[in-house]
Formats: sequence, C-alpha cells, structure tokens
Amino acid sequence: MLKSMKILTIIITVTILSLFASCTSAPSNEEQDFSMLTFENDLLPHDETLIVHHLDDDEPQAAALPHTAVDGGTITMAMHMPFTLNPLLNECPSVAEILRLVYEPLIMLDEHHRPVSHILSNFELSEDGLVATLTLHDNIHWEDGTRITAEDIIFSFETLRASGQNSIYRHVLEGIASYYIMADNLTVAVVYSQPTNYSFAYRLSFPIIPRHHHNVTGRNNPSSSVNMSPLGNGAYRVTNYRPMQDLVLLPNNRALRPRANIGRITVLIMPDFETKMHAFNERVIDAIATDVATWGRYRSTGTPVITPYVTNHYEFIGINFTNPALADVLVRRAIAHAVNVDEIISSIYINQALRAHTPINSAAWFFAPGTITHSHNPILARRMLEEAGFSHFSSRGFVGSSHGGIVTELQLRIIANAENHERVSIAHIISDSLRMLQIYTEVIILDFDAYTAALSSGEFDLFIGGLNMPVYGDISFMFTSNAMPHQGGLNYFRYSSPMMDSFINQVTNSRTEEDFLQNIVQLQEFFSYELPIISLAHRKSALFTSDRIAGAKHPVITNSFNDIHLWYVDR
Repeated sequence: MLKSMKILTIIITVTILSLFASCTSAPSNEEQDFSMLTFENDLLPHDETLIVHHLDDDEPQAAALPHTAVDGGTITMAMHMPFTLNPLLNECPSVAEILRLVYEPLIMLDEHHRPVSHILSNFELSEDGLVATLTLHDNIHWEDGTRITAEDIIFSFETLRASGQNSIYRHVLEGIASYYIMADNLTVAVVYSQPTNYSFAYRLSFPIIPRHHHNVTGRNNPSSSVNMSPLGNGAYRVTNYRPMQDLVLLPNNRALRPRANIGRITVLIMPDFETKMHAFNERVIDAIATDVATWGRYRSTGTPVITPYVTNHYEFIGINFTNPALADVLVRRAIAHAVNVDEIISSIYINQALRAHTPINSAAWFFAPGTITHSHNPILARRMLEEAGFSHFSSRGFVGSSHGGIVTELQLRIIANAENHERVSIAHIISDSLRMLQIYTEVIILDFDAYTAALSSGEFDLFIGGLNMPVYGDISFMFTSNAMPHQGGLNYFRYSSPMMDSFINQVTNSRTEEDFLQNIVQLQEFFSYELPIISLAHRKSALFTSDRIAGAKHPVITNSFNDIHLWYVDR
C-alpha cells in the first residue's frame, strides 16, 4: 500500500512535469569531449493519448525454456518521455536503455568488451577490408512468430538512413557504401567505401526492427502509430503504453534468450534523472543505472544492491609537446612517477575507477597487462629530472637547468575546467606533487569556453582531461600526426611521432581478431614507453537494484540491464 501511494504521488508530479520536458539524458561519466558532463536537449512529447500493443496477454506463446529461478513477480523501472519507441529513430539514452529489453542487437559485447555473435551466427570481414558478411541464425523469430530474415537487416539500415543526426545508432552507417542480400536470405553483405578493420564488428552492435511491421505509411515519422507500437525480439515485449504515464512489458516467449523470470515490468515515465533517482531512493522503482559518484549525492531510504562495471570513460593528464622540457620523455616519466594515481582513485573517484596505464581500457580483452607502469616513486622522479638536466635550483628554490650560470626554472601551467570539480581537485593534487619535486607550478581554473580555447591555442603545459574512448580501442583521433586541432582532431598535445603513426596504422589495418590483438598489444607497449600523456583512470558506472531483485546481474558497457532475463523477484 505504501509503495502504491508513493507511485501515485510520483506519477502525478511526473505527469505535470512531463508536459514541459521529454527526454534528457542522465548525468553520466560518459563524456564526448574534455569538459564537464553533458546533457541531451529536451524533445517535445507526442500528442497521442493511449496506445495499446497489437498483441494481447492471452496470445498463444512458444514453449518457455526451462529455468530454475522463481517465476513471476513485478518490478518497476523508469525512463524519460519518449519521442519514439522505434530504437533506430530514438535519440534519448534513457529510452534506449528500456528498448534494449525489447530489441536484440546483431552483435553483443561481453563483459570484456569482446564482440560476440547474438542474432548473427557468424560475422566476418574480407581480406581487403571492403566487405563484411553477416549471417543470421536460422529459425529465430519476432515476437509475433514471423521469422527474422536478411530483409529485416536491410530495412533497418534504410531506417537508420532516414533517422536524425542525433539518433543513438546513426554512427552504424559510418563508412558503409551499400548492402545487399545474398541467396540464402539469411546473409547480408555490407560494402564499405574504403577498407575497414576489425572494429566493424563493434559498429554493428545495434538493434534491428521487423520490416513486415514497420514498412507502412509513416514509418519515418518517429511519433507515428507504428513507431509507438514496438514489435521486437528481445527478452520482453511491450503490451501497452500510456504517454506521460507508463509502459508495460511482459516476457517474450519467442526471445532468443531463455524466457525472462520476472512476469511484468512497469516502466514509469519520468521527466529527468533527478526524479528517477528520487523514485529509486523512495523504493518506487527497482533498478537504475548511474555512476557511483552521482549516487553519493542522493539520500537513500534503503540499501541498494550495487553492481559496478568499468566504462570507457578515460581520465588523464594532457601534455603540451611544444614545451621543450615536456618533449623530453625523461621529464614526462618524472611527472608520472611523482603523481600518486592510486591515491587519486581512492580520494577523488572513491575507488570507483580502474587504474589506467594507456587509453586502452584495462578491463578490455585486448588490454596488454605487460605494459610498462609508472608507479608512485618520487625518488625515481627526482633522478629522472636530474638526468634530463634539471639538477640546479633557482634563488626561489625551484628546480631548473643552468645556462651560463643562470638557472632557468622548470615552470608548468596546469589548467582544468571549473565545471568539473573532480578535475579541479586533481589539478591541485598534481601541483602539490610536482612542487614536492621543487617544480614551479601554477593551477589555472577556467570556465568551459576559456578552457577549450586554451586547449585549441596551446596555452597550457599540462591539462586535466577526460573523454569517452571508442570501445574498440581507436586512439588515432588523439595521437596521430594528422589529428592536430587545426585539422579537426583532438591531438591537443601537439604530439607527433612517425613510430606512433605506424603502430596506430597497423591496428587500423587489422582485418582479423588475431591481427588486431597482436597489433594493439604492440601499440600499448610503445605507448607506455613513449608516454605521450599520463593516464589516470577508467571510470566505473554501476547498476543499482533494490533488495527485492535477485539473480545474476552482468551489466556491460553497452547495456546496463544486460541479463535482465536472469533476474527474479525474491519473495
């Protein structure tokens, strides 16, 4: 009764707020640039009043696969007001989270970020890197019993072409010139405009939609009736949706996965992340995904079950190579040894991050554990500074190099953007660590516009930055010689190395998993030796669930609610 009253109270509040807001993304550690956390723009809600799915609860279903967990029970989740329920036209991350319960991707990423077959039985790339062949499993079906065929993949590509530039999966089309169905009607050939590499598999981690359901008038209008009435192939199926109120999901017995244990999921429509977090704290909803640092800002009336997982959000110390002192690898290594990264992870990230040694995620299957590490060692840092020629002290007591009896101090400007309090704190920690080596430092805190301007103009020596790295380990946009800011890249470091270009190029030209692994391991080893930037951490996110939910929980980098079919209500 108490939970019902809480739900009613929140629904009333949410209904009013939803009149003014549609989809905004949750605060997350998933950034797209070097600055503060970003939010999606609001979308206007559609004007339909009640949409009931064409399948009713009494429709005959295929036999459920055997399972041992407790059957039945209801849980409550939440999402923002959807502009569409078509996953390929959707632009809202919050809505995408829920739609992943209804639609399966062609290729999944496992807990170690490895692409694995899912809807596909096989995927491979030609030796020249120009054609990928995608073969479906035979005898798999949509929730209405219709067989999934290669025509559905082609139709999904065409739907993506009609989507907006901000659609969640728009990037899938990058580099694709054409596609066609092969004779068996289970295989699609994807033709690229120029040779691609093993990363093609990661870019094909997207859901497909049924051609027979969507190939009607209004299919490209996100808010049309067909796009607000999903027909999927996932663990759950949509039975009805009431705008500004809720969405109801029931198990899909024709799913590729074993039948889901939880018998009903009610998804409340909420206007923003703060409302969702409040609802979770008050035990109105049972599951939410966020980073642990964000969770810490909210009061909770219960004790959640926390399942953390490592993301590709990478934090680092950027270095300006136009400073002659910093162009010396010994100085860069001295700085790395001066900084106590473990202490930063403990005090700033509250241990909710994984120590990074390169931009390649330490949790990924292709991470090279044998790479050079730079542990906290101020004595070694001092020795390296001396070997680099900084063994003299100025009248102010700061270390420098001597030229004709005159000591030129080693002076470093450290910039961070004011909107990100963690990076401001890290900048001061770095400054204190370097001053212990008697290096003169100045911490400069700038607003976002001034910060990005300083990065573009090179008016810094060190900066505290972070961004989302591609899940397939691409670092070319940051470290190749042709990725300078004036060329549209993110090489704010002004770093240039023919050897680095060569190693990156070898990874880029890897066609098979074996070649990719060999080449990216070599890249990491060179990166650790060269140290073009100083790595700090890969951040963690977490799945928070109420103590009502039992069963295995395995969130992955592309799906916080992965394996939801294994959950059950502990009654």
